[in-house]
Amino acid sequence: MKPVRVTGWIDYETVERFAQAEQIIQSPIYHEAPYDQAHKDAIIKELIDKGYVICGDTHQTSCIPWFEDGYVLLSMRAWGELMAEVVNIIRRTNKYTYMDFYMASTCRFKEEW
Repeated sequence: MKPVRVTGWIDYETVERFAQAEQIIQSPIYHEAPYDQAHKDAIIKELIDKGYVICGDTHQTSCIPWFEDGYVLLSMRAWGELMAEVVNIIRRTNKYTYMDFYMASTCRFKEEW
């Protein structure tokens, strides 16, 4: 099995175009990829390797991870939990939660992507 990795980032307008294209072109690339452990681990690796800080609302509009098997679009809360996990790994702590990253307006960190 091929390793799962983030191959790029797309915005929500692209997701909408994919949804329209999927009706015409039956291809798994136009689908939402599963949010399983392999995809989660790949997103965490990408965020750590690139030093990205992306809040939940920004993820939903502008920063949707793209994989060879589709894209992963999470709720603001789920993305906030993921980002908190990333920052906790980097800072070797366990103090950050989804509340710190679910919305850019409440984030104590400067978004970088």
